Amino acid sequence: PAALRPHTRMVAGAMSAMGWVMVDEPGGYVKDSLNAIPVYGRQVSGLEGEEHDALVRALTGLVRALRGLVEAHFSKGLVRAGEGLLDSEKYSYPSKEIVQSYRLLITQKLQPFLRAARTPPPPDTLTDMAT
Repeated sequence: PAALRPHTRMVAGAMSAMGWVMVDEPGGYVKDSLNAIPVYGRQVSGLEGEEHDALVRALTGLVRALRGLVEAHFSKGLVRAGEGLLDSEKYSYPSKEIVQSYRLLITQKLQPFLRAARTPPPPDTLTDMAT
């Protein structure tokens, strides 16, 4: 529905941050996606209901956490070796720390975002969306 277009655009813009794996300076790339959230986030936050604000906060927190993970462990991007595969042993990535950081990203940021995103709007909002 048209009422959800700003939500969809906000999430789509933020998810472009997932392209960090293809660039040489991923921290800046993710930061650009983070900076794009307020463009549609203001439209989403302007809607009536706390669930809209919660979605913007959760998405912002998720992308900030992704930026932190990327800057902490992949500040120079993914180092590629051989056939284009990541050779983590050769470049001695701190795999335990990466896994722990990723786990925290999922549990502390992604799960709250998904909960906020699937909170159903009040019934009167659904009626408004149908028209």
